[in-house]
Amino acid sequence: MFLVTPWFFKYAYILFNHTLWGYDEPPTLDIQMLNPASEQRPLAQVVILGLIYVAVKFTGGAWGMTPAVLLATVAAFVFPASVAVLDLERNILVAIYPVALARVVRSLGLEYLLVLTAIGAYLVGIGLVMKWVSFLPLELALAMFGVLSVFSVLSGALYERRHELGLETRRSPKRTEELARRAKLREIHALVAEAYGQMRAGSHTEEWAILQDWLRSRGHAMADYHWL
Repeated sequence: MFLVTPWFFKYAYILFNHTLWGYDEPPTLDIQMLNPASEQRPLAQVVILGLIYVAVKFTGGAWGMTPAVLLATVAAFVFPASVAVLDLERNILVAIYPVALARVVRSLGLEYLLVLTAIGAYLVGIGLVMKWVSFLPLELALAMFGVLSVFSVLSGALYERRHELGLETRRSPKRTEELARRAKLREIHALVAEAYGQMRAGSHTEEWAILQDWLRSRGHAMADYHWL
């Protein structure tokens, strides 16, 4: 359990990054993730949960049940934001900094409410299934699926609001379109360079055939004539 539990939560954070970067497919589970010392974010998240528990317990003992419940509610509300900040900044102090948490909540807007709704739906649904079916492998599988799904939903919300948060992605529709445009431009430049080489060598028929084949393949668009 000491090895497998950190392994699972390390994979959850890697899935978080993978989704945030814009990849459609989940990452492959790697044996190198089994090293409990190679990733500190799950441990930092456990420390944050411990701090929340201590703070709620202390508040309940010092000022009563109502302030403790209020503090627990606020902590539950901002906890997904804390997960996001911890993943982005990799700093436990920033992950509990109220200004950083408020910035994430404000930037996500309605998407943050969607994340909270997804978490609530999973808690209720998994709780009902576990109440009706008492089978430990199924309970573990549902709990693990719920955690991975919540991480995916949260990182997907951050991906949708990446411009507001100033996040860099490795794959996005705009980025893919720009890469395709550059690749096409390189292809056209190579074609013109080849035609120019044929012309310099005195092979005017071959040079003209190259350009005409290219124009024909693109439907003789007037913009292509202007470009040439």
